Amino acid sequence: MFLGLVITFSYIGVVWLIFFKLKLLKFTKVWIAVSVVFGLHLLLIFLIGLRFVTPYTKHAKVVQHTIQLIPRLPEPTLVTKVLVKPHEPVTKGQPLFQFDRRPYQYQVNALKAQLAQAEQNVLELKASSDAADAEVAEARAKKVALKATLKAAKASVDKARAEKDAMKSSLDAGIASLAETNEKMAYAQEAMQIAEAVKEGNAGAISNLRYDQAVTHLKETKAAVDVAQANVKEAEIAYGPEANAAIQVAVANEARALAAAGPEADAAIAVAVANQTKARLAYESQIDGVNTEVAQYQAQLAEAQYYLDNTTMVAPANGHVFNLQVQEGMVAGIIRAGAIASFVVDADRYVLAPYTQEQLKYVKPNQPVELAMDLYPGQIFKGTVSEVWPGSGVGQMLPSGRLPEFHPLPPEMPQTLFAVQIKLDKEDESKFPIGTQGAAAIYTSGGGWAALRRIGIRGYSWANWLYPLDF
Repeated sequence: MFLGLVITFSYIGVVWLIFFKLKLLKFTKVWIAVSVVFGLHLLLIFLIGLRFVTPYTKHAKVVQHTIQLIPRLPEPTLVTKVLVKPHEPVTKGQPLFQFDRRPYQYQVNALKAQLAQAEQNVLELKASSDAADAEVAEARAKKVALKATLKAAKASVDKARAEKDAMKSSLDAGIASLAETNEKMAYAQEAMQIAEAVKEGNAGAISNLRYDQAVTHLKETKAAVDVAQANVKEAEIAYGPEANAAIQVAVANEARALAAAGPEADAAIAVAVANQTKARLAYESQIDGVNTEVAQYQAQLAEAQYYLDNTTMVAPANGHVFNLQVQEGMVAGIIRAGAIASFVVDADRYVLAPYTQEQLKYVKPNQPVELAMDLYPGQIFKGTVSEVWPGSGVGQMLPSGRLPEFHPLPPEMPQTLFAVQIKLDKEDESKFPIGTQGAAAIYTSGGGWAALRRIGIRGYSWANWLYPLDF
């Protein structure tokens, strides 16, 4: 800046000396034209300096975050209350709109009942699982008992066969005893005959005694024969039908016990185990320790409760409602697509100023900025550079199956601009409505260029009292 002023004033001094003081040359029209053209070129120094050292734009705008207020409801719902007025300041969490709660409350109530039923079903599944476990234990215990019964039946068969063998031995002994008794009977009869012969030939006392003894012995022998025959007959009866019947009964009991302790018991255990597995799978069907049916109803209830809570729309932040279109009695939701109002957030307000690419050569974050807002003529507001946005939509290429084509831009088309985000120094920015326009000057360094730009932006601010003209 200082060098430009020195050159400019030096040039003016040289022109004054040559043409007016010393009058070395006559100040003709040609020299006038040459002097003016050369002087105008000297003014380019100031234009270039201001352009790069203190970038300036008249298209700065106040930007605020906006939120589209869209009903988060799954079906068309009646608006019952509008609790806010347009442009009225509201705080975060303050109710804005009330929708009809009834259908969503009914859904919540129904799902609560279904959840309670599902939790009751879990208890029933637990009882069924325990009963199935007891059934398996009972079937296995029954098989053990049936094995003991089978063992006893086998012992009964062995006992019956042993008793039959004992009866056979008793029968054989009876037959042998009968044979022996018959021999004794024959001997007694023979002795009786001899005694009768002796008695007939010699009737004496001795003969009579021997005869009486023979008669007595014969009677005893006959009695023994009768007893032996009775024993043999009894042994034959016991050894025959009775023994065979006892063995058949024991064998039949053994067969029944074998069937009960074998396939039947195994089939009963298999059925009990299958029921146990089915009951256990139903009871242990869980996600993160929660029964799947219960978890399903819990999720549905949470979703229904979410929609019920959303029947009251609240302010997402501190700010105000803009473009309020909804009224009581209106249906919002699926039928009315899109937002019912716009919400302007008070926090994080900033100014966005577009600059040409050349102007941003020396711009960096935290450099000082002065703003002249059209809404406030004669005032200058301070700020700093937050960041230079590193991109522009001109360089964006949308996905496509076509190859890109490149053509020279027409000369009249303006070059791509880049935005600079500016933060105002004062926290109280409520007097700057969204969309407020003005001029912004960035000071990349101090010195004369900055002083010259300060003069220019203040002139712009004071000119806003007059411009734009209304006629």
